[in-house]
Amino acid sequence: MSKINEIKSIIEDSFQITNIEWDKTAAAFHIEGTEDIIESFEEVRKKLRAMGYIAALRTDQPQHSIIDQVRGLAATPQLIEVVQRIENAQEPDVKRAWLDRFFELARCPSCNSPVQMVGGEVNCPVCSWGLERSQGDSYVVVVTHQPRIQPRSVRVNIVLLILTIITTTITGSTLWMGYKGVPFGTFTKTMITAITTPEYIAMGALFFSLPLMLILGTHELGHYFMSKYHGVNASLPFFIPLPPGVSFLGTMGAFISMREPMPNKKVLFDIGIAGPIAGLIVAIPVTIIGFLLAEPVEHVYTAGHGPNVVIGFPFLFQLLYRFVRPDGGLHPTALAGWVGLFITALNLLPAGQLDGGHVARALLGERSRYLSYATLGGMFLVGIFLYPGWIFLGMLIMLLGAHHPPPLNDLAELDIKRKALGAFSIVLLLLCFTAQPLVPLHYDLHVFSQETEEDILPGGSVNFTLFIENTGEVNNTYDISNSPIHESWNVTLSRDNITLEAKEDNASASKGAVYVVITAPLNAIPGGVERVTIIVRSQNESAGLFSTFTPKEKITYTLYVKDPYDLEIDVLDPGLSVPVNSTVSSEILLNNTGFYPLDAELDYLTFGEGTTGWDLDLQVRNVHLEPGSPVKVFLNITASKEAEGGILIIAFVAFGPTPTGGILKARFIEVICPEETNGGSSGG
Repeated sequence: MSKINEIKSIIEDSFQITNIEWDKTAAAFHIEGTEDIIESFEEVRKKLRAMGYIAALRTDQPQHSIIDQVRGLAATPQLIEVVQRIENAQEPDVKRAWLDRFFELARCPSCNSPVQMVGGEVNCPVCSWGLERSQGDSYVVVVTHQPRIQPRSVRVNIVLLILTIITTTITGSTLWMGYKGVPFGTFTKTMITAITTPEYIAMGALFFSLPLMLILGTHELGHYFMSKYHGVNASLPFFIPLPPGVSFLGTMGAFISMREPMPNKKVLFDIGIAGPIAGLIVAIPVTIIGFLLAEPVEHVYTAGHGPNVVIGFPFLFQLLYRFVRPDGGLHPTALAGWVGLFITALNLLPAGQLDGGHVARALLGERSRYLSYATLGGMFLVGIFLYPGWIFLGMLIMLLGAHHPPPLNDLAELDIKRKALGAFSIVLLLLCFTAQPLVPLHYDLHVFSQETEEDILPGGSVNFTLFIENTGEVNNTYDISNSPIHESWNVTLSRDNITLEAKEDNASASKGAVYVVITAPLNAIPGGVERVTIIVRSQNESAGLFSTFTPKEKITYTLYVKDPYDLEIDVLDPGLSVPVNSTVSSEILLNNTGFYPLDAELDYLTFGEGTTGWDLDLQVRNVHLEPGSPVKVFLNITASKEAEGGILIIAFVAFGPTPTGGILKARFIEVICPEETNGGSSGG
C-alpha cells in the first residue's frame, strides 16, 4: 500500500486522479487530461523510472462512451442495427468485429467522409470533426515494475564479432579469388585454397570483411548511441556469423537488444531511423572506393569456375556507378558497399520490428499494422515470382512479430522535422531497394548432329560430327563422354571438354564441334545393331541450386553392322506377258551392297508346261561388280507358236568365294502367253 501511495503522490503532483485500480502486477491511475499532458507525463515517467517503475499513458475510454459516440452517428437503419449488435455482443471479439463493420459504413456528419477511431476517439481525419472532445478527456497512467536488468557480460558480443570477422574474411577470400580470375573448383577445394593462401586471406579481410563490418557496425552503433542519447537501455551489437556455403556474404547482419520499452513516438522514431542513416553514410563512400579500386578484367568466368548468380543493383548503386564510371569488374569492396545499400533497404521496410517498422509505428500509430501486413504480403509475392529469399525474410519478420508494440506514451505526435525525415526514409528505401538481389544465371545448351545413323563393317569405323551450342547466359564449359558400349567396340572423341561463350542478345549461339569416331570389332555380327550415346554435361553441377539449369543433353548414334560381301538381285518387272512370235527382255539389276569388289555368275532355271515353246537367252553370264555400282543384265524371252500358258523362271546369281563361303541369291520371273494373242496368230 505504501508503494501505491508513493506512486500516487508523484502522479498527483502533475494530474488530478479520479480513480485508482491495482493488482499484483500493475496499477492504473485514472486522471483528468490537461493541456500540457504530454510534457507532464514525461516528468512523471522519468521520476517513476528512477524508482524502478515503467509508466505508460493511455486514453481512458470506457466501452459505454464509445457506444455513445457511435450511437450519435447512427443515421441510417443499417447503422442503427449495427449499433444494437455492438450493444448486445457479449464477447469482446464479436463486439470488435461489429465496431469494425460500423466504421466501414459510418460517415462524418460534417463532410460525409469516412470516420475513424484513434485511441478510443471517434473523429474525422478530413475535417477534424470530433477532435474537440479531446479537451478535458480522461486518461489512465498504467504503472508496472520495471524488469530487473542484470549486468550482462559482453563476452557473447565479442565471440560473435570474432566469428563474423572470420566468416566474412573467408568469404572475402573466395571473392578475391574470383575477382583475380582464379578458377573455382568444388566447394571443398575452393575453401581449402581460400583459407590456406595468405594473399587471399589478407585481401579478403582488407577489401571485403573490413568495409562490410564497418558498415554493419556503424548501422548498429547508430541505434546504440541514439538509445543512449534518449536514456533507453540497449545492448551492444550482436553480429550474426554464417559459414561459407550458407551465405555468400559470411553474415546475416547484426542487431542490438532493447532492454526496456520505448518511452514515446519521438524516441521510437529517432532510434529506428538512426541505424539506416548511419549505415548509409558509410556504405556510399565504401561503394565509391570499391569502384575506384576496380581493375580491368582479363579473365572470363565459365560455368563451374565462377558465380552462379549475378547481383541485382539498386538505383543508388547504379547512380554511383555512372558517377564514378569504374574501369573494371565488381571489386569486393564495391560488393561490400552493395551489401550496405541492401541492408539499408531491408531495414527500412515498414514491417514488424524492423527499423522501418519503428518509423511507421511512430508516424502512423496503430494504423501501421496494416502497412506491416501489406509489406509482408508484398514480400511473399515478390518471393514467389522473383526471389525466394524474400519468403524466408518475411517469415523471419513474422516470427519476431508482425505487429509493432506501442511506446509507453502513444499520444505524443511527431514534429514536422521528423515527419519530413520519415518521408525521406521512403525515398531512401526506393533508392536502395532491389526486388532481385541475386539474379540466377540461365544455363542451357543444344546438342545436335546432321547424321545419327550409319552402316558399319566388322572391324570398320564411321565418323560423326557432334555440334554443341551454348544457348545460356553465361560462358560455359561442357564435359563430353559416351555411355558404356559392348566389349571390343571403341568410341574416340576429338575432345573431352569444350568452352563456349554465352549467347549475346540478337546474336546466334556460340557453337563448337566434337568429332566422334566409332569402331566395330572384327567379330561384329552382320545384321546386328549397336547404339552409342554421347553425353554433354555442364561442369557447373551446382548451378541448379540458384539457377535455371540444364544439367546435360545427350544424342544417340545408331550403327547397323553390314556384311562386307553382299549383293542384291532385283527383277524390275517380275511379271511379263510375251505374245506368240515375239521377244520381251527382262531387266535384272545387280547391286554390290558390300564393301569389296565381287565376281558374280548368272544363270536361270525354268518350270512349267510347254517349255519347249520358249527360248531364253541370257546376254551376260559373268559380271564384275564394284561396290555401289549397279549393273543391268537382260534376259531375252521369246515365245514360239508352240508356247502355251506360261513358264516360271528362276534367275539366280552366285558369287564368292567369301570368307564365309559362296553365296547364292535368286529371284522369280513369271511369264505368260496371252491366249487371245495366240489364237489370233494361228488364224493369221
